[in-house]
Amino acid sequence: MHLEPWTARTITPGTYERVSVKEGAKLTLEPGVYRFSAIEALEPGSVLDAKTASGPVILYVEGSVIVRGTVMDAPGDGTDLLVVMLGAGWATLEAGFRGTLIAPYGTINLGTANGETHIGTFFGKNVEVGADATIVHALFSGFESLGACKPLTSEERDKAVSLGLDPDAVYPLGETERHVLLPVAAGERIKLGLRYEAGPAAPNTAERFRVMSMDGAKVLGGGTYVLRH
Repeated sequence: MHLEPWTARTITPGTYERVSVKEGAKLTLEPGVYRFSAIEALEPGSVLDAKTASGPVILYVEGSVIVRGTVMDAPGDGTDLLVVMLGAGWATLEAGFRGTLIAPYGTINLGTANGETHIGTFFGKNVEVGADATIVHALFSGFESLGACKPLTSEERDKAVSLGLDPDAVYPLGETERHVLLPVAAGERIKLGLRYEAGPAAPNTAERFRVMSMDGAKVLGGGTYVLRH
């Protein structure tokens, strides 16, 4: 679905082709999880309002993120909005942003055209901060509800580096089946490490999980793993 609201519009969680909000327009997002191919333009004077009073708003974006308008969550403190960039593109923030932005393979450019403040947390492979940008730290409140993994310990980071892995490129998964889009070009390979947090369990029990590589609906390969307690 292509979105180009010119006045005011409210959408519900789902998958959308791209977002383009014109000057003076307002796009409201109800609580839940969204997937966009790109957030191509929030023009100056536009507003993307995440209505997070009854729950967080989470955006997965496959392409670029360009923000020249205002992005905010309901309380305005940056704790209820999460934007995750799945590719290796750019996130360009030229106006005040309220939320957490994660771009493990991309570049985040933090700048403001008129000295507005960014309130949130910004994780990126590269993070560039403009001379006129002000950042106030605030962490997304819904990480635990996502089943997000705990930060790597010093020992785990050392192990990852010794295996040729990037300890800062982490893709958290929840308790149910998930699909993760990784920035791997055709013909290339990527090396991954897997940390599975089983949690407390009764002795002499076991857990099973499966990891698969897919191209659309076609299964390319995978394996099943059993953890015994």
